[in-house]
Amino acid sequence: ISTSALLAVSLLAIVVRFYIRIAIQKQFSIDDGFIIIALCCLIVAYTLIVMFILPNMYVSWAVKYPDETAGIVLPDNWLEMTFDFHKWAAVVNITLWTGILAIKFSFLFFFRNLISRIRSMTVYWWIVFVFTVGTLGYGISVYIITCPHFYSFAILECNTSAGNHLIFSHAAAQMVLDIIGDVMIVLIPIRIIWIIKVSWMQKIVLAVSLCLTIVIMITTIIRVSGIHHEGLIDFIWALYWSVISVQIGITMAAAAAFRAFFVARREDTPPSSGPRKRWYYEAKKHFWQSSTPKGWRSKLNALPSVDGEEPKQEPFMKELPKIPRAYITGIRTFFNGQG
Repeated sequence: ISTSALLAVSLLAIVVRFYIRIAIQKQFSIDDGFIIIALCCLIVAYTLIVMFILPNMYVSWAVKYPDETAGIVLPDNWLEMTFDFHKWAAVVNITLWTGILAIKFSFLFFFRNLISRIRSMTVYWWIVFVFTVGTLGYGISVYIITCPHFYSFAILECNTSAGNHLIFSHAAAQMVLDIIGDVMIVLIPIRIIWIIKVSWMQKIVLAVSLCLTIVIMITTIIRVSGIHHEGLIDFIWALYWSVISVQIGITMAAAAAFRAFFVARREDTPPSSGPRKRWYYEAKKHFWQSSTPKGWRSKLNALPSVDGEEPKQEPFMKELPKIPRAYITGIRTFFNGQG
């Protein structure tokens, strides 16, 4: 029930996101493509679970752990069901892991557009990108190297104490890499916000997004912490929390909280009407200049601009600079010539 409910929420979030992106903004970028990949992975994995995992799940458990399931009568085709379960479990886990990493790539390519003109952040982005690719490859290999015996009686070797230890060791390593990757990606927007002054409302939006990322980290820890139960490998537990992780990740990415945070921009210009409003703006500006150390202002004013222009001399960078608009030149010359 919980996975079905979260699946419905994920699909709704995806529909809303792409309605905004295509129908309203009329845009489609690489990060949108990775979200589609994550959604396809989730749908494929969910379909395979219903068709091949659930019918064979408990029979496979009874075969692997006969002491825990004493008294259960196995069907005549129990061996075939066990082999099929092992094969499809590996396929589903690989598909879900690909979906999790697709979400990470979606955020990475979204942030790439924001830091493309900041050299230090661009170098850091490539480091995170290479790390994420390596994490993807290792995570896929985990589901094969931990029990590479397909359609063979050697599959029973995976249920020994040594086999369980190998599975848990690789699962823990996968969890560590997953969490490190999340932290490395989250550091990109944190760094951007650190050097740019934003409103409290925008800070709240960012905090909510970071909290969602923390939720994904928590589900990762839960997935691995419960996989080893009383000396047994609870693959059903791991599979369940893998599905939950992908669903939460898709919902978070589809919410586009980061996109609204960085794209939304308020014009910070002095009011043109009313002496009281002009006086208030000048007083506020003078207060910031007088209360901020000169060294801080010089450092903030020296920050690189996203559009490549020289930064304006302001007490604080309020937001990411806009892309310069086109101007019609030669108008004044034309009118002077006509006069």
